[in-house]
Amino acid sequence: MKRADFLLLVAVLVLTLSVPAWASPAGLLRDDGVVFDQQPDPAGGPLADTLALDEFGFERWQQVADNIRLIQAASIGHLAWWGFYGGDGQSHDPPPGSETLRVRFYSARPGDGLPGDILLEESFLNLPRTFTGRIVSVGGLPREYLFEADLSTPIVLDANTVYWLEVLQVGDVNSHFRWEDGAGRVSGCAFINDYTPSWTFVYSGLAFELSTLPEPTSMAVLMCAGILACHAPKGRRCRGL
Repeated sequence: MKRADFLLLVAVLVLTLSVPAWASPAGLLRDDGVVFDQQPDPAGGPLADTLALDEFGFERWQQVADNIRLIQAASIGHLAWWGFYGGDGQSHDPPPGSETLRVRFYSARPGDGLPGDILLEESFLNLPRTFTGRIVSVGGLPREYLFEADLSTPIVLDANTVYWLEVLQVGDVNSHFRWEDGAGRVSGCAFINDYTPSWTFVYSGLAFELSTLPEPTSMAVLMCAGILACHAPKGRRCRGL
């Protein structure tokens, strides 16, 4: 293939893929793909567990969810959140065996805007947990852990629309998972438990990040750059990407 024909083919490929599935205004999408960021405040956090023991040894459960509103639509494929174990006089150690963590995205229900229909649910077995080096300022001084997960099916969040994210540990009475408090970019979160069987709003935030998938345009440009590099004039080496 002549070089001029080859360059024309590359230009057509770039133009064909130049419209992304989503786009972000300046200041929203970071270089690392993060579109929503609430950093941890290591002063505590609510129970986020389907089976735990209170300070009197009675079984209880609680779900918590934090609200999300983006100013530009995004395809979310990666999550990160911060949490710790223990509280109420319970063990501050991670579970001794397997651990299942569940993630849900909800729509906002009509009327009060609290969590409504489940839009996506995925469970993760034995996610890696990374000790951040920080200690949470609650009884027992538990360690702070960072959790990260890739969704098997990304979820597209529309702009200027309220959604809710829920994270919790499933069915392990031997540990006591808590989702850490965060500096709320959007004020407030919601909880539901065995004492309060309906979602209730509270003025606090939780610690998590949402990240996008690679932008199609960027991927196309990288592919084309690699092709061009490998078809460079004689005398230049193709080093790849």
